[in-house]
Amino acid sequence: MQMMKSKILAVLVCLFVCSAVYTQAVEKEVTESRAPDVIYVPTPQNVVDKMLELAKVKKDDLVYDLGCGDGRIVVTAAKRFGCTAVGYDIDPQRVKESLQNVEKNKVGHLVTIEEKDIFTLDLTKANVITLYLLPSLNVKLIPQLEKLKPGSRIVSHDFDMKGVEPDKVVKLTSNNDDFEAEHTVYLWTTPLKKTAEMRKARQALRELNQKLREAEVKARRDPAVAKAFKAVRKAQEAANKALDAAIVKANPDLKEAVRQRRALSAKLRKLRGGRTCPGGRRGTSGG
Repeated sequence: MQMMKSKILAVLVCLFVCSAVYTQAVEKEVTESRAPDVIYVPTPQNVVDKMLELAKVKKDDLVYDLGCGDGRIVVTAAKRFGCTAVGYDIDPQRVKESLQNVEKNKVGHLVTIEEKDIFTLDLTKANVITLYLLPSLNVKLIPQLEKLKPGSRIVSHDFDMKGVEPDKVVKLTSNNDDFEAEHTVYLWTTPLKKTAEMRKARQALRELNQKLREAEVKARRDPAVAKAFKAVRKAQEAANKALDAAIVKANPDLKEAVRQRRALSAKLRKLRGGRTCPGGRRGTSGG
């Protein structure tokens, strides 16, 4: 009877684990199969060539194409430069087309295609990132792009990255379109260079923090506020003494260590010449 119960329990545990794994797999599949962020529009081949040329792709580079479409950028990178390349796309149809392109051009030993959400990727292994997304999506990628190794290159077809200064902007005409159209290629290198607009915003934040700090210092001069700080410090000191007493009671051997710590803390406060405020911050010593 006991053996039967054990077997039933084992089966139930197995079913529970399998159910959890299946649920995670389904959730992952649903997440990665969400609707694409942009409508697929192929990059003309001469623009692809210019993007890779501007990024100065070398044989030992690792190229990531985010939103790889039919895989033409990673295939071209592998064929022209012999480098390793990975194409990512969230659309299963695009992934299928990319895999067919890789097979057709016999670069499967260099090129990998994966169905992934680009905003969940770790990009830190790449030396070159290629993009043909909307401006808002380029901006959304900034936190990931900022983690790239110094000297990594990012190239974007037609769309800039608001808040980040490009190192180079090149315009060219493509005769691969149904009509001759002008295209733009942007190049950035890491670490990314923030534009004057972003630097201005950061400076404004620093100034705001400084004003808040000044207001805090002035507030402490108010008798009511000073009295409140004094009460808080007194309560903290009482709590520290109670804590020390509890430590010594539980560990009598630490009595001398606790005494030395309190002596050192008192000496440090004296050397600072100021009051210790709640949160361990120094108070002002002058009027």
